[in-house]
Amino acid sequence: MHKQNIYKVNILLPLIDVFIVYCVCTFLYAYDNFAIKAAMSLFIIILIGKEVDNRSFIQKNILLFFLWGGIYVFFQFVKSDYSHLTVLASFWYIIVSVIIFEYLSNIKNNNLRLVQLSILVSCIATIIILNLYPLAARAIGGVGAGSEDVNQLVKMGCGGYGYIYGLVPISYALVEWLINDAKKRFSMQKVFMIFLLVVVDLTIIKSNFTTALLVTVLGSLYALLIREKRYWTIVVAGVLLLFVAFNLNSILISIKNIAINANMTLLSHKMDLLLSAQSSGDASSMARYIVFQKSIAAFLSNPILGSTDLGGHSFVFDTIGLCGIAGFVIVFGVINLFKQFRLVLEKKVIWGLTTIFVLLATFDTFSACNQIVMSFLVAPMIILNGKKQDKSFEDVVL
Repeated sequence: MHKQNIYKVNILLPLIDVFIVYCVCTFLYAYDNFAIKAAMSLFIIILIGKEVDNRSFIQKNILLFFLWGGIYVFFQFVKSDYSHLTVLASFWYIIVSVIIFEYLSNIKNNNLRLVQLSILVSCIATIIILNLYPLAARAIGGVGAGSEDVNQLVKMGCGGYGYIYGLVPISYALVEWLINDAKKRFSMQKVFMIFLLVVVDLTIIKSNFTTALLVTVLGSLYALLIREKRYWTIVVAGVLLLFVAFNLNSILISIKNIAINANMTLLSHKMDLLLSAQSSGDASSMARYIVFQKSIAAFLSNPILGSTDLGGHSFVFDTIGLCGIAGFVIVFGVINLFKQFRLVLEKKVIWGLTTIFVLLATFDTFSACNQIVMSFLVAPMIILNGKKQDKSFEDVVL
């Protein structure tokens, strides 16, 4: 598929590394400094186009971007409301991530160690800051948190908006990598990946983001229990899900007690809300479900053209509420992108990445640059490199 031009490869791979770090650990919002990042990504795509013989995968994905963007622009034009056009930046990052992954999947020795090291450093900085400012997690998540300034937090080393949610697929990918490497000999690389997983999970726990924590646990259980072509594991997973469903109250109480003992006030409060909603049977008592209902009501009020009166906090519901039936084209189109990984990743892994995306995109706006790049590029590359490992960790890092 690729031309054998070592000179180009030697230039392109470090450039891709730097671009990913630039996107993952630096900026707050999908549209911050978008012109610079768009120019960088476009330059990379042009280089990839020159590097490969078959450019169809680039053309196909670029057309998807214009299709999704065209739908959004059309509906905004009809309603004379352009406040949601920033989502075009999100679409671009998704397409760029998929194109870069497609290219890297055919290149040897593309371990992206710079990216993993940058995530490790940023996670450690985030944990330190969350110990000093427990409410800073709201700022890292894009919401103001008292006196903590978002830009200042990022300058101190914290990941920007969407960073915590972006760590969720990274955690899943690291578990899959370790499972694939379990029977291989002890190495510095394995020690590094275990340490990175511990730090990533600790960052998610310290953030007090209930959705991120629950989806992380679900992703780890999925990775550990489900095996490719071993259907009995699906039965075991189903039994465990039924166990959780019938013991949800006890599980929530246990999480609440752990949160209290660990001085995680926000997580404890969220468990109280979940317990209250479960006991009363009234999910409307929870703010997140209220805004979901608002977006769903916007769709039902006009299924053809949608509405601008959205609740927010959900890429899935907001897209459908905004664009009506055409919103389903975008939502299913984005989800379907994971199928492009089927030639290099196992079906089980693709289902895992897709499930995590759907859960996060349902409970989050999914607009942040770092979250998108971590979900559609970094996480699948970690899993893929777990199968390659053509170059030793010591040769790359030490």
